[in-house]
Amino acid sequence: MQVLPSALLLCALCRFLARAAQPPLASEEPDAAAGERASKFLDHVVTKEQAAQAASKFDVSKLGVSDEVGCGKCSLQERMYCVSDAVLSDHCCCDKHLEPMPFVPHRCYVNLPPAAPCAPIAGNCAQYSRIYDCCCKHILQQRWHNKLVSGAHVPRGGLVALLATLAMLLFRW
Repeated sequence: MQVLPSALLLCALCRFLARAAQPPLASEEPDAAAGERASKFLDHVVTKEQAAQAASKFDVSKLGVSDEVGCGKCSLQERMYCVSDAVLSDHCCCDKHLEPMPFVPHRCYVNLPPAAPCAPIAGNCAQYSRIYDCCCKHILQQRWHNKLVSGAHVPRGGLVALLATLAMLLFRW
């Protein structure tokens, strides 16, 4: 019976996407009613202005081309991951001491104890790093350069995010 596990995964995915769509509260102040700290803390922010400034420094002739050695061709599943919100979620989880996406406007939050630590959607941080370096970096650079510098519309989220996240959950690398 494969229907039940797939249905459970789909339900879990829907809950995950619903939570991800709502901006988490970031506060260190105790909650007056519960007397507890908030479960998340704002780690870092890349504003639209900062991202546009970083994107404007790209060598336009190299946009969309991966310069990583030994990567091979990226699969459709990996490319779908790159254009979904999953890659940003994994960035916030895995990239603790560096900012490889200064050209993407975003906010990263850190779970505070006793909350469970984050879990990368890609499976683990090494897998996220490989996919980001080999597939996502040049895709995101081109997308955000086009949006922030050229002014082109870049759709995000929606069905692509749902399909990419579902594919990541169902077909772990």
